[in-house]
Amino acid sequence: MTLSPLEIRKQIFKNSMFGYNKNEVDLFKESVEETVNELLIENEKLNSKIKELQSRITNLENQASGIQEAIELANKEGERIKEAATQQAESMIRKAQQMIENTESELDHKLNYKKEELYGLQTFKDNFKQKLLYLFEEQRKLIERFEQEHHSRKVKELLSGMKEEEIVENPLPIFTVLKNSKHLRNRLIF
Repeated sequence: MTLSPLEIRKQIFKNSMFGYNKNEVDLFKESVEETVNELLIENEKLNSKIKELQSRITNLENQASGIQEAIELANKEGERIKEAATQQAESMIRKAQQMIENTESELDHKLNYKKEELYGLQTFKDNFKQKLLYLFEEQRKLIERFEQEHHSRKVKELLSGMKEEEIVENPLPIFTVLKNSKHLRNRLIF
């Protein structure tokens, strides 16, 4: 049973023969009334504080729940971003490797083309050199033939201009003469 300060004040006690002193009882009732009143005020304050704290606890629980949800959402978003970054990195690596392979293939193709071109140029150079050497050799032979014929004509002219006594009966072969008289041949040509 809960007593209010007003109920304590209105409480009336019956008189008995050897009862309590009415003034003392009234003073005690006032003291009890004040104490109960103070306790009720304090109880009300504490109940108010409890409600406030419960409200704060509820808010904090809601906030904690929201924070937990935000953390979970952030973790999921972090994982999604990490996965997307990993996929993008792998895609970039694959593209880079493909580019490297394409570049290597293209460079190999160009290198082979340049090797073939170089081989073709070397073959052309060798053929040109052979033809040029052949032409030089042919020109040298023509010049030798020309020198021999020119020298033979000069010798014949000299011989035809000589008298019969001056002609030797067994002359040396013309090639021996030409071979041994190079300096003379050079003077006759120039």
